[in-house]
Amino acid sequence: MKLLKSEHKENGTWYFTNINRAAKYIGVAANYLTYTLGAHRPCKGWSLEWVESDDILSKYINPEK
Repeated sequence: MKLLKSEHKENGTWYFTNINRAAKYIGVAANYLTYTLGAHRPCKGWSLEWVESDDILSKYINPEK
């Protein structure tokens, strides 16, 4: 499964199934998140990358605030 891995010093590591869910959780527009992801830059302290894994527990995927 392809997931968007997001890491933050204080908020930990979470995984998202798409950019819109990650953007909503982080509190930015999806277009801005796409830009920072493509530029390999952090977004509001979050480092982001696409990963391919089936070993991630479902409780860490698509958290709700």
